[in-house]
Amino acid sequence: MISKEIFGTLESGASVDIFTLRGGNSEVKITNYGGRIVSWIYKGVNVVLGYENLDGYVNDGAYLGAIVGRCANRIGDAKFTLNGVEYFLDKNDGGKNHLHGGFSGFEKKIWAAEIIGNTLKLICESPDGEGGYPANLTATVVYELTDDDELKINYSATADGDTICNLTNHSYFNLDGSQSILGHKIQIFSDKFTWANSESIPDGRILNVEGTPMDLRKLTAVGEHIDDDFDELKFAAGYDHNWCIANYDGHLRKAAQVVGENGVRLMVFTTLPGVHFYAGNFLPVKRSGLALETQYYPNAINLENFPQPILRGGETWTAQTIFKLSVGTENEKRKAGKIYDPFDDEITTIQQKSIDAMNEFNTLGAGNRNLERKLQLMKEMLGAVGENSYIEPPFYANWGGRNLFLGKNVYVNFGLTVVDDVEIVVGDYVMFGPNVTIATANHPINPDYRRLGYQYAKKIVIGNNAWIGANAILLPGVTIGENSVIGAGSVVTKNIPPNVVAVGNPCRVTKEING
Repeated sequence: MISKEIFGTLESGASVDIFTLRGGNSEVKITNYGGRIVSWIYKGVNVVLGYENLDGYVNDGAYLGAIVGRCANRIGDAKFTLNGVEYFLDKNDGGKNHLHGGFSGFEKKIWAAEIIGNTLKLICESPDGEGGYPANLTATVVYELTDDDELKINYSATADGDTICNLTNHSYFNLDGSQSILGHKIQIFSDKFTWANSESIPDGRILNVEGTPMDLRKLTAVGEHIDDDFDELKFAAGYDHNWCIANYDGHLRKAAQVVGENGVRLMVFTTLPGVHFYAGNFLPVKRSGLALETQYYPNAINLENFPQPILRGGETWTAQTIFKLSVGTENEKRKAGKIYDPFDDEITTIQQKSIDAMNEFNTLGAGNRNLERKLQLMKEMLGAVGENSYIEPPFYANWGGRNLFLGKNVYVNFGLTVVDDVEIVVGDYVMFGPNVTIATANHPINPDYRRLGYQYAKKIVIGNNAWIGANAILLPGVTIGENSVIGAGSVVTKNIPPNVVAVGNPCRVTKEING
């Protein structure tokens, strides 16, 4: 249930509203002035920075809680070229560069608001030439707060001509209500970052984090290296940089996590290629909050080797970011068998066991030779994979000998092959990468697979909102949840419920195949 109140009135006389979303242990307030998250009360603690009244946001220069656009982050020299035409943008960053859409950015607009069920839909219009951008653009942001304390932000935009679009949310998080986030621990699921100069403008270099203070692949206190003698940190007076999300492919991926000193954990997921971590170095109360801005890389439009934020006229730009709150220590979750994290040294033994088994498996050759040992190795290539997990090659996705549950937000990259007598139940929001084979023992797809030692599960259930990659084969006995997306070239059975979206061409639905 979403409620609505008057938040205040601007000098122009325009009225501004504030909306309250409730779900799980959370209450989130959002205003249609800038689409801003005003507060997020979780178990009695406000975990975002905000102002008590509308005047605070009118005079705000730090983009607190705001939707920023048309293009988030910086564009060097406030200009770019598209289709051979050079466009000159507002120079609102140091009088030289362009930042967050310019002087008339989306954070200053009153968005049209509509409550639709348990979602809040916000729409704003950006006319051709605003801030220097070409084309008339319509931006839509839909907020949804779930009973799992997830705040889902779904972005979309259309334009009547070619332009650029890069929307993000600029909330500052402080998970324990303290005066500083230096004691928060952060982990960014990336081994690369974009180099930037003293004006925070990248030049196209993508550098490895190894051996630098930018290596946040393990949970690290924000204050541990923020003031190190390192050029990138000195340029920005601390963390204010873009990381390249590992294995970006345009689908929902784990970007970062933050843990407050009170044990509250924030997980960040996004479909975008980068996450910009800003430690609040220039906030009025220095480093009192941190921002995790999911977006295209800064200055991307001027650097061809970066993923491009181009929106073509008549097309629709979409993106999703999810902020999820929870409480519980890593050790508690690990003991429950609910965490797999490729960057966590404390559980690399799980990954290493899988790698060792896979390496031995690959030395045994094809066919039925050493079949018993192959099956044993398959059983060793197992893991209890819970929520928010990512299975990264060469972590081999084979399991045997027991039932297996894959929880929410799991990504299984490339191949998945399962073994007889395993019941696999796959939770919501699971993504299977390209060339996945999902079959049952009664319906093998090809006898050749058995000669390779591969066999099939006796029961597979795939939950709602799953994403199944290109060239997947799903045979009878596999149940697919609603609102799932099936990739191009896939072959699936007729056992599909309503609202499953088949994307790509070709994607064909076959008749029931007899075993």
